[in-house]
Amino acid sequence: MTSKGPEEEHPSVTLFRQYLRIRTVQPKPDYGAAVAFFEETARQLGLGCQKVEVAPGYVVTVLTWPGTNPTLSSILLNSHTDVVPVFKVPGSCEEAEGGGPPVPQNHPHDLCA
Repeated sequence: MTSKGPEEEHPSVTLFRQYLRIRTVQPKPDYGAAVAFFEETARQLGLGCQKVEVAPGYVVTVLTWPGTNPTLSSILLNSHTDVVPVFKVPGSCEEAEGGGPPVPQNHPHDLCA
């Protein structure tokens, strides 16, 4: 991926926007689309890609980007693809103060400071 001019966004931002469009919200995340996105991104960048099914229907996708100096230590970056939606809690600081963070769905506590 190459950089674009100052009037256009960086390709990494474009790629991230594409990823964010994949529906990964609970209760029915589209894991298949997320895995396909990672596979295609790995292919485009020339990275290794391995899928490990850790439970029926649940795949861990591992992308490998070899370094140029094999004597140095490795780095592992880890994340998950599904997210929990948020909603406003009636009577919370969000309503009372006209702002504040949303509360994760099914979260037992208000996030007021």
